[in-house]
Parts: sequence; structure tokens; C-alpha cells
Amino acid sequence: MSSDIPMSVDREFIEYVRRVVIDWYRVYGDRDLPWRKTSDPWSVLVATILLRVTARSRVVRAYSDLLAKYPNPSSLAYARIGDVEELIKPIGLHRVRAKQLVELAKALIEKYNGQIPCSRSELIKLPGIGDYTASVILLRVSDLLPALKGRGFPLGGSLVPRIYSGLHLSSAGQSGWSEIPPYSVFA
Repeated sequence: MSSDIPMSVDREFIEYVRRVVIDWYRVYGDRDLPWRKTSDPWSVLVATILLRVTARSRVVRAYSDLLAKYPNPSSLAYARIGDVEELIKPIGLHRVRAKQLVELAKALIEKYNGQIPCSRSELIKLPGIGDYTASVILLRVSDLLPALKGRGFPLGGSLVPRIYSGLHLSSAGQSGWSEIPPYSVFA
């Protein structure tokens, strides 16, 4: 355990929560998703956008098809939006997402030479990237980008309340994990 944890925090409880989350992930976690196997920040960014309000099972094929045709920002920046729409139509919101992805690729080419920026403040300047999406991207790619290597990013967003709601203590002090179906979280 890190010595950064304040003394007022029960270290046994932290260890317990860590074990429960890991056990839950072993049962429900999706480790066989293509965006979890990549070391390419562009692929992570594309997946993050495609996964918004969409079941991961629906995204797998669209993600693979999109990246097969547009493996980097340069190739997508000059794509016809209609062509991108056709590839991602099965996941819904295809017009909005296609436009966002093409605009995002253009911005990455124009402002960052096709690279993914390493700071939240720069990420949120990009089309279609808000604070939550920037957090997910930084969390996922923190060990993939040289400028972020070794820096940790706090787990946040909608996953944290979900973890807390799943973990509960009974009056006898026994803990348990409620039945929570796998969550479409990217990180």
C-alpha cells in the first residue's frame, strides 16, 4: 500500500475494497475487448467516442471496421463523413459520431501533428471531447504516452458511485457485493 494514504483511512478496508473490485472484474470484466489490447492512443480515443451511451457488444465490430479503414487521424481527417457513417451506422448516433470523429481527426492533424495531447486542458479543446471523455482517455493511455509514463490518474466518473453502491456493509460488519452487471466502462 502507498504511504500517501492518510492515517485516518482504514487500510484494511481499502485492501478489502481492492480485493472485492478485482474479484468482481474477474467474474464480470471484459478483458477480451479489442480496445483493451491496444497500445495505440488513437484507437483508445476512437473506442471512447464509440462507446458513449452504447453497449460494448455493439461497438466491437464498428470499432474494428473503422480502424481497419482509418487506422490513424491522418486517414480519417480526409474521409467523407458519409463513408464513416456507413461503418458505424449499426451502433446508432452515426451522423453525430461520424462528424465528431472526422472533426476530431482534422483537429489532431492541424494542432497536434496527428498526436494525442497529454493534458486534460488540451484534450477538452478537441471537438467532441469533454471533461469526462478526457479523464477516461488519460486514465486508459497514461502508460501508453511517453509524457504520461508512470503518472497515475484517479479513477473517476460514473464508475466510482457504481462501485460504492455495489459495496455495502451489514450491521454485523460483514461486507458483500451486490449483483451488478458488467459496466460499459472503457478503462
